[in-house]
Amino acid sequence: MASKPSRVTSSSGLIALLSVLMAVIAGYSFYLLETHQALDFQAHMLSPSPFMVKPGIVVELISSGGFVGTFVAVAVHAMHKILIVAIAFTLVMYGVGYWKKRREVQVQEQAAVSELKEQIFKAEIPGSQMLLSLNDNYDPLTGERILGIVDNEPYSQRFFRIDAKRLTLKRQPATPFEHLQQEILEILAAHDDVPASIGNHHADASLAEHSKDVAKKVKSVMHRIGKVDPLTTLVGLAHDLDKLVAYKKAGSSWVKNSKATHHNTYSAYIVRNLPSFKLLDKDDQNVLTMVLRYYHHPNQLPINSGDRVEHLIRALREADGWGLRDEREKGVAAAKDNPNTQSLLSDAITQFFADADINRFRGGQFADGWTVNAVEYVAVPNSTLLEKLHKFLPLELTKQLNLNVETRRFGHVATEVIRETFRSMGLLIEEHKDIVSPTGLFDMKVGQKTFSACFLLNKDRLQELLPTTVPKWGNSQHGLKVRRATLASIEDEEEAED
Repeated sequence: MASKPSRVTSSSGLIALLSVLMAVIAGYSFYLLETHQALDFQAHMLSPSPFMVKPGIVVELISSGGFVGTFVAVAVHAMHKILIVAIAFTLVMYGVGYWKKRREVQVQEQAAVSELKEQIFKAEIPGSQMLLSLNDNYDPLTGERILGIVDNEPYSQRFFRIDAKRLTLKRQPATPFEHLQQEILEILAAHDDVPASIGNHHADASLAEHSKDVAKKVKSVMHRIGKVDPLTTLVGLAHDLDKLVAYKKAGSSWVKNSKATHHNTYSAYIVRNLPSFKLLDKDDQNVLTMVLRYYHHPNQLPINSGDRVEHLIRALREADGWGLRDEREKGVAAAKDNPNTQSLLSDAITQFFADADINRFRGGQFADGWTVNAVEYVAVPNSTLLEKLHKFLPLELTKQLNLNVETRRFGHVATEVIRETFRSMGLLIEEHKDIVSPTGLFDMKVGQKTFSACFLLNKDRLQELLPTTVPKWGNSQHGLKVRRATLASIEDEEEAED
């Protein structure tokens, strides 16, 4: 006959645990009595303690001594230890539980944000292409038929996404043009850290600042040439949108995205994929697409594109150039207003000459400047300084001064700041023999080659700054001759030639 299986309940388990605990306490009490440590233990338990609760009856039982007093003392001590462990365990478990819960909430929040972003102007277009078409037309002078074109050159883009930041406007958009303007402004607002250019082409302007500024200037240009077009503001806002996919963040810097289409080829496609674009009528859609597609390449514009496209491209190109000049001037003005600029430039100039390959003494292919023992100057082309000083300057100042951009242009915005720094360092030579230069620049002949816009810098002063470097420069293998002062403008140059 099979026996019934034993049943273990929570109450029987608790009784067993208490029984074991009581046996341990009794055994330890007996040990204290046998080793004559019971009185010491009882005295310890009767001493005042802020961390131990001892009701009066417990104190009386411990004071009675003997096995009972010792047993009660050991039991109270054990209970307090168990209580402390229980409190510590509870706090640890609560802390772990709180951390886990908080972590779960963070994960859920991140998932919610990701899900929200996925719903904002997402554009995943595998192997996509932009398709532009022009209908057949007729030459207005000859009446000859001009065949339409289908421009399906692939502007392939494996993946792009563009987020938008919701904006609250003073007035709600009332027309399809205004709806599209709002969408573009929201895209620019969500990417306000994207630069207007990689490098220093636009000083330190952001893409959003540049786009809004150009939009205002396009309106001014169109007004001046007597044209009115509802697409005017849109072409200004959208003309550089492709930089959102052409540029990417790399650490604290921005670089070109090699996996994206290059700048100048994608703005039209981005705009065509915005919801409000479909609200425009077909003619406006075509004009806007053509302007954004051919703005950077007007020489490729089909001859039957129409007057609207041509006028908008002309106005946009003029406004963009105007805006670029303003950005550069603002950048230089900000640099001039910064009290640290001249000190930073002075240090950079000193570092440049410490590193420069004057007379090709370092064995480089091209010299950074020239000197011979018989002259008191070192000649350095302004273009060389514009190309190389940025290596020794903070990024922000480099952008403000537009260094390493259009370095061959005489009227470069940084030239004046560099000249004033040379003057403050006691380096600038403004008069050579009977030639006085109001610009601080001279045209030089080095051997058989002519170099325009060179600074003549005091060699003795440079030797004070770099006493061990300057003697290493030695003599140029070419003869040096100061031809004339660099003229301040093209008009002055033409006048001098006459």
